[in-house]
Amino acid sequence: EREMKNEDKHKLIHDFKLLGSSFGGVLLAVSGGSIAEGVDFPGEHLACAIVVGIPFAKVSIYTDAMIKFYEQKFGSGKGFEYAYTAPAISKAVQAAGRVIRTETDKGTCIFLDKRFSEKKYEKFFPKDFTAEKTLDSGKEVGEFF
Repeated sequence: EREMKNEDKHKLIHDFKLLGSSFGGVLLAVSGGSIAEGVDFPGEHLACAIVVGIPFAKVSIYTDAMIKFYEQKFGSGKGFEYAYTAPAISKAVQAAGRVIRTETDKGTCIFLDKRFSEKKYEKFFPKDFTAEKTLDSGKEVGEFF
């Protein structure tokens, strides 16, 4: 997806919306990619997003420098949270946000990683974000719709 040409991306999205409205469909995207963060699917085009794992950035010279910067600015332990954890949760929330784009949209998101419910990650979700923990997401989603 990250290397996808613009025209190919537009065709993929067009075909997904067209086929999805008739038969339903599954669109796979990479967290942080242009489809997961930069495309709107209003109405019934997208009913559910599944975020598999926490989309952490690769450790690099840049992230190491950011961790050190935040450590110096905000204190011990904050560097990793601000440079690494917060951006990862933000990417996950962006992907989930593809489902609800207007006030009338209805949808759900499954965060498929138990770490999302840990306090050290949970605190980076928006304050108005509501989540339910379940062991049977298929049943819960079916009942939702």
